[in-house]
Amino acid sequence: MRKIQTSLFFLFLILAACKEDADKVIHTNLPLEATQLLETSTSWGESIYFTALNFQNYERLDTLNLPGCPTITIEEGIRSVELDFDNPLECNLENYVARTGKITINYGLISLESTSRWTVAFENYSFGNVSITGSKTFNQSSPDNIQETFENLTFKSSENLSTTLSGTFNHTLNRTDTLLNSISTSGVGIGTNPAGRTFDWEITEPRITDLNCLNSSEYLPQAGKENWTISRSPGREVMHSLEYIALDSCKVQVDAKLSDGRNLILNP
Repeated sequence: MRKIQTSLFFLFLILAACKEDADKVIHTNLPLEATQLLETSTSWGESIYFTALNFQNYERLDTLNLPGCPTITIEEGIRSVELDFDNPLECNLENYVARTGKITINYGLISLESTSRWTVAFENYSFGNVSITGSKTFNQSSPDNIQETFENLTFKSSENLSTTLSGTFNHTLNRTDTLLNSISTSGVGIGTNPAGRTFDWEITEPRITDLNCLNSSEYLPQAGKENWTISRSPGREVMHSLEYIALDSCKVQVDAKLSDGRNLILNP
């Protein structure tokens, strides 16, 4: 009996040590994990201006007003718009972030329904070092309110690290007189990070995308808070929070509060 008790005691010590080691590994990687979350959030949100515009907006749009200055092809008959970033127009951009590939927006035929609907497909599209694969659906219930939904949108980094994301987000178009100046976004998402861990994402305070800042290639939102809850072992979760704080001239500081209580600036 004494031998059994001794064996159980040592087994307990081994299991405790393994748990402590696992916690240390997770603790060591928390800043990296938060940086990956910011990369996913940024890659998801940088194209919102392109995709929130309706067909009539594109018919009246000067392509030089779009970030990246893509070549725009409008197909009146089928009501589609193609943004070609592989063949951009010449324009002067500050703080340039490379975009490649195409974004195709299909608006479909005009219907009598009160809700307008369009789909967005990313074709070999990349923003910076992140490639984006998949499609989104947009439903516009009123001139200033749009809902975005998508499943299994994939973000792959230059290191071949992949994140998948599904979600539902609501966008409010804010105008001065009739001129669109910002987009306010809230919503929730779920996905899997590069380590294979599942996560929940919630925008707890609306992200504000300032269009004047986008045109200056400042692609981060000017305000907003979001929580990312990430699974660990079964029944165990951790949460990181990101906050976007506007500085000056469209510059933004991203503060992260990690699950262990540490505070970091992710874009010093």
